[in-house]
Amino acid sequence: MNAPAPNKPPKIPFDSLTLRVVVAELRRQLIGGQIQDMRQPTPTELLLGVRSQGRSFLLLLSADARLARAHLTATRRPNPPTPPNFCMLLRKWIVGYTIRDIRQRDFDRVLEIEVASRQEGEPTTVTLIAELMGKHSNLILVNAHGTVLDAAKRITHRINRQRETLPGLPYQPPPEPAGKADPFAPDALERALEAVRALPEVSEKTLARRLLETFMGMSPFLAGELAARAAEYLIPRPPSLQGKGVAEGFPQSNGMTESSSAAGVAERLRAAWEAVFGAAAREAYAPVLVWDENGQPVGAYPFPLLQWPAEAQQPVPDLNLALDTAFTAAQERAELEAVAGELRGKIAREIKRLEHQRQSVERTGQEAARAEEYKQNGELILANLWRIHPGETAVTVQDYFDPALPDRTIPLDPQLSPQENAEACFRRYRKARDGQEAAREYGARIEAALSRLQEAQARLEALETAEAARDLRAELVESGLLRESAEEAGAREAQLAGPDLQGHKIRRLVTPEGYEIFIGETATANDFLITRLAAPNDIWLHVRAAASAHVLIRTHGRPDAVPRSVLEQAARLCARHSSQKHSSLVAVDYTLKKYVRKPRGAAPGSADYHHETTLEVTP
Repeated sequence: MNAPAPNKPPKIPFDSLTLRVVVAELRRQLIGGQIQDMRQPTPTELLLGVRSQGRSFLLLLSADARLARAHLTATRRPNPPTPPNFCMLLRKWIVGYTIRDIRQRDFDRVLEIEVASRQEGEPTTVTLIAELMGKHSNLILVNAHGTVLDAAKRITHRINRQRETLPGLPYQPPPEPAGKADPFAPDALERALEAVRALPEVSEKTLARRLLETFMGMSPFLAGELAARAAEYLIPRPPSLQGKGVAEGFPQSNGMTESSSAAGVAERLRAAWEAVFGAAAREAYAPVLVWDENGQPVGAYPFPLLQWPAEAQQPVPDLNLALDTAFTAAQERAELEAVAGELRGKIAREIKRLEHQRQSVERTGQEAARAEEYKQNGELILANLWRIHPGETAVTVQDYFDPALPDRTIPLDPQLSPQENAEACFRRYRKARDGQEAAREYGARIEAALSRLQEAQARLEALETAEAARDLRAELVESGLLRESAEEAGAREAQLAGPDLQGHKIRRLVTPEGYEIFIGETATANDFLITRLAAPNDIWLHVRAAASAHVLIRTHGRPDAVPRSVLEQAARLCARHSSQKHSSLVAVDYTLKKYVRKPRGAAPGSADYHHETTLEVTP
């Protein structure tokens, strides 16, 4: 008999305990800091740039239904071309404001960031609320009177009758679960023990269920962890935690069978409760980053976990860092799954369509093989017109094409005359004859396309990034193996059309790599280029210490991804449109647009810049 497969460890959530630790770390680092930047890369994601304690931080708030979370991050995602309305509202209300407080609402997955203006007198205070509750997640801005200014997801009466979230309405916090206790209350442990003692018998599953029923903010994962700790006699510790105390590592208890007495389990639960909630109350955390068997980060938690193998847990200095690592990988995997899943479906549908066409070609080939038979039938009908009577469905004649002169039965269309039946046979002959060569060529093309698509299927399964999947899709579209969707065609046409240059003399080129290069041809065009057209992370070029056109490379927020070949092409164009165009070697400076400014009162086309790098090119 085969041994049963080991249970797969549960998914590690962003639960109320995780948020509590995140809030504790954010309070130490961000309170008193100034919000200097606000971005909204996606409809459900905010990035707050905060300057605090002489350092710059990037705070991520996500209301994504699958990846709702809040933590510091090192990843800057590109902005959409036009900021969403909610982002513009936040820029008006909180950019330049100081963070006054960061708190968790009760022991719930609700984060509140209170900010205040630096104006003299009574400061303006608003609160940015992140509700991180799965599909009900939301990001809401509330004024000092508790009125909703706006939300990332506007919740109307049709969506939720009890809790509308619309501008101008009072903010209603998520309802508190009735009859559940706060696990950080002074009597919380006693309530937990009483709840367990009330059971005649208890197993890990029933213990976890009872904890869920008794306490607010208790996720199924956390309840399962407490139950597993209470069940374990001697819980092994990771090597990095050897020698640490119970509050910092794992508890020890007296063991629990599949079903044990409630009184005995209650005593073992005491140590488990102290190891988690007691340590959390003292902020004695020991965060870990958790890896799967493939070496991929899959989650992070404030304490080492018994539900995961000890060797798969890596202690980290702070939970924000671990969460950023785990969720960045999870988001990349989710993005890859979305892009690859869509491409996988397109390839499968195209393969199915080509297989249908191959069957049609095979039928055409079979028909072509009968071309001579159709020709002979026509000639035999003409040779035996006198034997065919109107309305007959077939005629049997002597086949003089065969030396043995056997009989041949030829089907007829009773609606046609004998001469018309003969002509119909000749038409089928010509069609079969002419289609034979075309079917052979078409069949070869179909086989080649099927082979390449099947190869692309294999390549797709080996890809590790969404960008690689997009590149593969672009390659298949460009080679004609896949059809471009209406959305993709619209985006491509918009890119080819380019932005509105408002009549300025600006040349626009698109490189083979797909990057846009703009070249100003007049002083006013150069002004428009750097003041209106360029984004902060676009690359700006100018010939060093000489008059030249301003040249811009559109980077879409990813200047580090611009290939060297594109930089060199733009530098050559810049040198070619300069006073040094006849020189054999020209020094061209390039930097990000955010490091370029036009001095106040300067003539059109004038600019100061810094953080530049120099390329030497031949015009």
